[in-house]
Amino acid sequence: MKDVIGEALNCTANDVEITEVVPKGIVLVDEEGHKYISNDLTCTLNQTFTLVADVKVRANAAERWDTTFYVPLKEGQDPDVISQDNQACSRLLPIPDGTNGNPYVAQQLDGDACGDIAKADLTDDQYILENAQFTMICADEDPDGDGPLTPDGMADFNYCAAWDNIERNNCSADDGQVPNNKSKCKCDNFPIDVFVEPDPATVTKTVTPSSAEEPYGLFTYTVKIEKAQDASGNPTGANVNITDITDTYKSSDTANPGPYTFDLDDTDTDSTLGNVTLLGAGSYDAANACWRLDLSSSPVTLTNSSPTLVCTFRVRIDDIDLRDTDPRDEDYFDFIRFSATDSENRGTDVGDDTCNPFDAPLVAGDNCSEVVAVKITNDVPSIEVSKTIWSLGADPVELTSIPEPGGTVEFRIEVKNTSGAHDSPLTLESLEDDVYGDLLSRLEGDCDIMSTSIAFNSSVSCSFTELLTGNFGDQHDNEVTAVARDTTEDQTATDDDPATLLFSDVDAMISLTKTPDVSSVLETADNADAYRTVNYTFEFTNTSPADDVTFFQLTDIEYELDGLTKVYIGSLADISDDCIVDGVALSEEITLMPGESASCVVAITDIQGYYGDLYRNEAVIYGYDDDHVKGEDDLEAMAVAHIEFTPSLPSAKMDMATSSLIVVEIANTSPVRDARLSTLTIDGASVLDGQNGGNFSMLNTGGTYDGETYLACTRHDPTDDTDVISHIVVGDPAANKYSCAFTVEWDPGLGFPLLDVNATDFNIFVELTDTAGNTSGDFVEITVTTDKNP
Repeated sequence: MKDVIGEALNCTANDVEITEVVPKGIVLVDEEGHKYISNDLTCTLNQTFTLVADVKVRANAAERWDTTFYVPLKEGQDPDVISQDNQACSRLLPIPDGTNGNPYVAQQLDGDACGDIAKADLTDDQYILENAQFTMICADEDPDGDGPLTPDGMADFNYCAAWDNIERNNCSADDGQVPNNKSKCKCDNFPIDVFVEPDPATVTKTVTPSSAEEPYGLFTYTVKIEKAQDASGNPTGANVNITDITDTYKSSDTANPGPYTFDLDDTDTDSTLGNVTLLGAGSYDAANACWRLDLSSSPVTLTNSSPTLVCTFRVRIDDIDLRDTDPRDEDYFDFIRFSATDSENRGTDVGDDTCNPFDAPLVAGDNCSEVVAVKITNDVPSIEVSKTIWSLGADPVELTSIPEPGGTVEFRIEVKNTSGAHDSPLTLESLEDDVYGDLLSRLEGDCDIMSTSIAFNSSVSCSFTELLTGNFGDQHDNEVTAVARDTTEDQTATDDDPATLLFSDVDAMISLTKTPDVSSVLETADNADAYRTVNYTFEFTNTSPADDVTFFQLTDIEYELDGLTKVYIGSLADISDDCIVDGVALSEEITLMPGESASCVVAITDIQGYYGDLYRNEAVIYGYDDDHVKGEDDLEAMAVAHIEFTPSLPSAKMDMATSSLIVVEIANTSPVRDARLSTLTIDGASVLDGQNGGNFSMLNTGGTYDGETYLACTRHDPTDDTDVISHIVVGDPAANKYSCAFTVEWDPGLGFPLLDVNATDFNIFVELTDTAGNTSGDFVEITVTTDKNP
């Protein structure tokens, strides 16, 4: 009306008003386009509908002309502020009584086509427009925010009344009246008895887990149904009764594709359709389990204060035969569908419970959830391969090592089916050894004849033998790989297992023998300068079963026995350079193969001993095997030998010798000069200097002769005037004499071969020197005779 009057309205007058609207029916159109009146007084929120109703009009002024009522056709619009056109408002125009047979009976006061109202002629100041038919918007709200309307599930009748306050013939039935000034109008709203079908509730569905591995999976779904919400997210509209909840499945499993539908709220026992089992009371006892609901008898009402229904259910999906090509997973899709009615028992369905998101996308108002998908994933078949190495014989044992140089062993192979029963039995397709090749076609052993079908939790096995050789530190490695195929998804399982055999060290061994070329030698007895020589043959052997041995040193040492204990004598002799084998000294290292020997001869030249004694000596030879380096773990072998001493024939030889004490008396015969002893010799050997002669020894020590003791002979000191032999002194015959003694030890036989008689002459010579330096000498000759047989 604003645009019509050309200015903003201020509809505050109360001259004319509608006080009551009594709905009688709603005009509908059937499938053939024919209109009919339905007694189901229900409208769809925010949609227009044509109402048939008795409208009670009241006069609050004495007379008013050309009354016209405007009803909005659009959501959220008031007739006093919108433009008047055929899309904005519908118009309810009372017609004067009897005009054109129009049932909207009103009064005629001004002679035009629009009805008027005069209070004096009315009962209770009002009249009724019976079976008035007009179009309005289905709204349930508080348009101006200040009441009295609140969303209550009943349609709001929203209108504005316009009239002319001047009596004049100017209103046509096509246009009706508008206010002749901006205040001559009345706007109001109130609920009428037309049920506003609420917006459909929404349903969401979640699941955990989203996948499970074959042969089955347990999936727990949560269903949440929520009352419609306004733009602020608050629940709105009339209460809604939830009367049924179902779950519909379909699958990629071609054997059980579905669809199949479970009634969630009326199933309290396990129920199976296709591969899916809905678990009931005995299998799923959650407090909010959907099976605890009985919606057909006791619907759950969603209200603005309790706007949500949540329940859970669990299904078990059994599927052991998935797709044979990628992707091998089997997909299971499902959606929730629920049924809802109004809570006024009008029988009005809320939302569309014929929706099917399998066939078409969901639209607003569908009572279905989006499709949720879960998977039964492929459990890849598996096998476990074991390869072990065993010894042969009556009591075989599993081997991780074998003494060098090796031997014949048995390889044992086992292939176990570790797949689930759903993938069993498996078929063994290949058994390849990276050393020995295709075992399923190998004629040696029994792998070529064993069964290739492996039952669930069972195994197949075979064995074969091989000769393995190697040295310490070597190892034999080989690996077997098995491939088996399942019977359901046509997939293969592969596993491998290596076998390793170490060659353990066998201690190398050597031996030594020592053989003298004689068993006895002549004694050396008391002669410290006498030695005997013995040639020893040393034979050394590599007695190892596997390793070469390199010999590098040979030692020898004499010993005696103290009881059973060896007491070594002298120093250790290294005779490695003297041990020559084919021109090569042992010190230059000689290598022998297992079982090989070599020998050398070494002369021992320092043997001494008495008859009755044994000469014992010990030899040690050193070497190292080819598993070690010299000095790391050297080998040694010892050998001993002994030599007897034979007696020397008895032999006697007697010789004799003597000594002579010689006393000399020397006289100075000068009558006037003193003299000194300057020279005294025997056979040219100086007595005064203690010289030995050619066949005697000189002892100038003095001595006793005939009871008288004589001093040793000494040379007089020429610097001492008192150390002299006096000249002749008359009356003193001894004054000019000097006596002394010395001993001569004669050599046996006087230095000649021992004959019966030996005689030798010796001269004793003396010389004096007087104080004038003059000398005078004299000598005496003596003869010494030896007689063997006097």
